[in-house]
Amino acid sequence: MSIVLRPYRPSDRAAVAGLLLELNRHENAISGESRTDVETAQIGAIEAEEMLAGGDTAVVLAERDGEVAGLLIWYVATGESYVFETLRRYGKVDALVVAARHRGQGIGNLLLAEAERLTRERGLSRMMLHVIEGNDGAAEAYRKFGFKPHSLNMAKPLD
Repeated sequence: MSIVLRPYRPSDRAAVAGLLLELNRHENAISGESRTDVETAQIGAIEAEEMLAGGDTAVVLAERDGEVAGLLIWYVATGESYVFETLRRYGKVDALVVAARHRGQGIGNLLLAEAERLTRERGLSRMMLHVIEGNDGAAEAYRKFGFKPHSLNMAKPLD
């Protein structure tokens, strides 16, 4: 039972869409805000391909025994002009998902370690990610990996 990380290939679009659909459904169960239709997940996979074509981006798949088990979408982001120059550019984990049947096997940590490697490789000193409020399992996994709360996004529904 080996886990291999590898870059995205165009033939992976359906697998990526499947993982994004799983992520959307998981987050929707928490927030009630995510679209959970197949078409949206397919668009997400196409957007990942577009990110790869347009910038300093990596789309990495984790395979367990030949089956796609996890996904990392990572890119170099640029922060606001008021942030110190040394911190303005950073590695951003845009999406990280491990298929439910493969969770608890260290795949998420391998993908996070790859994001850290990509960030360091570019000489950047910070990684950031977003986790929705209430996704306590993911937040705890990120804390164990060394992430700390950085800012608080707040929303006010206007009905």
